[in-house]
Amino acid sequence: MVYIDKTNLKQKHKDAEMHPNLSAYVTEVALIKPTCDFFVNDECVQTGWRRDDSGNTQDYKQIYRVNVREDGETIGFLSIVRQYRNGANEDVFGVGSFRINKSRGRGDETTTKHLKVALRNVKKLMVGRDYTELADLIKDSVANSIHSLIHHAKNHIKWGIEQEELALDYALLAYHARNNGMDSVVLPANEKKYSRRKELDKEIAGYIEVQALHDMIAKKQGYGVQTFSNGSYAVYNFSNNSIKKYKTTEELPSDIIIRLPMFKVMQMEEVNVAFGCMVKADMYFIVSGELKMES
Repeated sequence: MVYIDKTNLKQKHKDAEMHPNLSAYVTEVALIKPTCDFFVNDECVQTGWRRDDSGNTQDYKQIYRVNVREDGETIGFLSIVRQYRNGANEDVFGVGSFRINKSRGRGDETTTKHLKVALRNVKKLMVGRDYTELADLIKDSVANSIHSLIHHAKNHIKWGIEQEELALDYALLAYHARNNGMDSVVLPANEKKYSRRKELDKEIAGYIEVQALHDMIAKKQGYGVQTFSNGSYAVYNFSNNSIKKYKTTEELPSDIIIRLPMFKVMQMEEVNVAFGCMVKADMYFIVSGELKMES
């Protein structure tokens, strides 16, 4: 029997039963992928319905999916799901992988009722990313996340300002300035009628910080860092468009080592211009260079 790690399950799912055919399916895969390990999380649990001995309907939790990991990298998942085929519902074997991109159904999963076909799909599709693919994944994930944070921060500022009042005051001041041969105007900095929310100053400060990270990426500064479950790292260096893997924390560049502990206390998508940002649970943008703290 292959060991399946269940430590990532929340307490409410700890008692979920395994699909009766899933363990045997995982065992078959382990024979052809001996370097892989298997784990489940809350996404692997679904709610089902059945009748008890009294004929009453009751719900139950069932583990229908198992994630597959190789060298610390999650490379896909195995599942057993029910599908309507040939006039009846039947269990089918699912293989999930980032290499699958379908337009119908679940985009990253292919299914079959034949175990041999499923195992062939595992061999073909469940392969870890090469260096180029990993570099593109980290670079795009970091850049897209920072871009999304900027867009979000801009919207907070826009909706925190009374835009009609501000536009009207500016238009009037600019009109008088032009008539008097002036090329600039001055608006009051503490005018409360422009602010809709007390948090506006905090939101503006947040925008300035995330804009600073965005500028670093544009100037090819900083690192994209992905962590793996085996304690290793993949580091994308924006300065030279290169990627390198490190087996331990001690092997990392010194400017990453000095900042990495901070991410244990930072929240998801929290921005700090001296350290960077956690863009995903296992991926960070980390500022490069000497650590400079504001006094």
